[in-house]
Amino acid sequence: MLQPNLLRSHEIIEEKWNDLLSNSEQRSIYFELWFLRIIHPKLEVLIISEKDAYIAALLLNFDQKYGLEYSLNSKLAQFQGVIFRNSSKKFKRSFHFDKVVLQTLIKNIPNRYKLLKHNLHPSVDYLLPFQWSGFQLEPKHTYWVHLKKDFRKNFSNSVLSDLRKAQKTGLKCVISKNLEFLKDGLLKKTLFSKQELKRLDYLWERLQINKRGILVNVENQHGEIECSSLFLKDFDRIIYYLCVSSKKNNGANSLAIEFMMNQALENNLRYFDFEGSMIESIEHYFRGFGPIKKIYFNISLNKLSYFENFLYSFKKLSYKAISSSAAIR
Repeated sequence: MLQPNLLRSHEIIEEKWNDLLSNSEQRSIYFELWFLRIIHPKLEVLIISEKDAYIAALLLNFDQKYGLEYSLNSKLAQFQGVIFRNSSKKFKRSFHFDKVVLQTLIKNIPNRYKLLKHNLHPSVDYLLPFQWSGFQLEPKHTYWVHLKKDFRKNFSNSVLSDLRKAQKTGLKCVISKNLEFLKDGLLKKTLFSKQELKRLDYLWERLQINKRGILVNVENQHGEIECSSLFLKDFDRIIYYLCVSSKKNNGANSLAIEFMMNQALENNLRYFDFEGSMIESIEHYFRGFGPIKKIYFNISLNKLSYFENFLYSFKKLSYKAISSSAAIR
């Protein structure tokens, strides 16, 4: 019988976690332990083990407000939720196994969690146990560009026009280590609080140490920053993580994206991941780069009473906690 253990971040055995992640379709920088410990100071994880190895896990981003305990997707991670070990000679997976594992993990979510809202990795495509347990399922889109030498041939006319405009006005891309322009933009647009920006500072320090982050500033002829974009290196892909711009319609965003696509291709990365957006104008813009569509799901569970929902204003709370960085792209 499968029995999960609820572990805090410091109780997770790093060697076992890394082994699970390296043998999982959900392998992502967002699930790496050093990344999780920075963005989730109060992280709790339900872990199922077999033969002294982790075989599945459910992440819970513990937080509380006015006595309400909840787990909501972090602004600093596109995906959370569940992780499964792949099948191997020593370990066999099946639909039945996934069903039992998910039902076990869901059943063992502590009752103190009244609100849960997470984005699942696109590779998690068996969702019925969530639905059976009362979760709401919402499909979302992300877009990946398959990086080949001729990737520009799939760009739309509007993207190509942006690039010509950027070239004509003398914009150039500069790799930087200074996060201040990006942070100021996030703060001014009220997408991040000062406390969240401190966490971003810690993350940026570690990203540089691990050589997993690249900051690209687009400067004009006077050396002024027009756009600042932070990208993450994630195994076989580059992620369009955070971006702010000082002006619109000058081609700076498109120039930074094309620059990073070329950098990724030179480093033998296979995909450029836009991470998607549910905002129509941004979704339309991303599609202009000729990507392939990826579907992932947001799962949510609200166990508050009518009075508690009114008192805690769940919609406002969840929006504040999970508003996507894509809104500033």
